[in-house]
Amino acid sequence: MKKNSTTKLLMISNTSSSFDHLVYLVRDAFPNASIIKSSTIPTGFELIATEDPDAILLVSDIAGIDAFETCRQLKTDGRTEALPMILLTTDTITHNIRTRAFEAGGAYHHQ
Repeated sequence: MKKNSTTKLLMISNTSSSFDHLVYLVRDAFPNASIIKSSTIPTGFELIATEDPDAILLVSDIAGIDAFETCRQLKTDGRTEALPMILLTTDTITHNIRTRAFEAGGAYHHQ
């Protein structure tokens, strides 16, 4: 994603506190980004079709879904396979979590 161009980022999370915090971080790094929010996977899939995002941010603690499996599904869909997928988790970062994220087709970064 380019810092000075308009980028559409779809954020999928079920908690408003996650949205608030993530929007702040994204706006700091990408001030021109257009942020699209979804609190459910089905709505997220609808927004992918209508909004054509440049990247997708999945929060892995979304109730009732597995962000790793969602990422896997998106990576096998011709419309979304090339999109960058960023997976976030509140779990303690382990080798297993990083491996699952990469195997699902996501990008994972922890500082």
